[in-house]
Amino acid sequence: MLCAKCSHSFVGKQCPLCGGPPVLTPKQVNEALRNYAWLILGGLGGALLVTYRFPLLDMNPALMICLLVFFTPILAHLILALRKQASWRLEILRRTYKWAGAALVGITVMLFLNGALDRFPSTEVRSFVIRKSASHGRGGPSYNLTVSPSWRPGREDERLRVSGATFSSVHTGEAVLIEVRRGTFGLLWFSRVTPQ
Repeated sequence: MLCAKCSHSFVGKQCPLCGGPPVLTPKQVNEALRNYAWLILGGLGGALLVTYRFPLLDMNPALMICLLVFFTPILAHLILALRKQASWRLEILRRTYKWAGAALVGITVMLFLNGALDRFPSTEVRSFVIRKSASHGRGGPSYNLTVSPSWRPGREDERLRVSGATFSSVHTGEAVLIEVRRGTFGLLWFSRVTPQ
């Protein structure tokens, strides 16, 4: 086996030249990173749950940031594994998973506090449902309404992710009232969509 520190070939548990440990097998590397993988998965899941409870008006940028942070350590792990360097770079991988997990947990907490601590008065806006769409994935069904006109400058319409009950209660062409919230950190979200 090879030494993880100096790459010297030796037999035993410790390199006789530098005292370093042997290079880990791919299975041992995966085991060493398993808890960190659970951390990033939990962080992403938490962000999705929070955005279900406090749905942002601009959901796509938030989800793209979460997915980028989530996949960064996974891609680094995959690239190093394909180059057979994962065991040599285990500490770098460990740090990448840690930082990504901390970032996802931080984003989740920020999104939660943005809605949970929002004490600003809500604004009720009127718009019309121009499109309804439902999709079914591994995480269950997802329901979206596209409403127009938008109440925000420079936008023609708004896409809102809603619950199944809200989706069923409104129809295309129908007027709806949307309760828009400012958010503690200025991340606009909506708390209710009701037919008018």
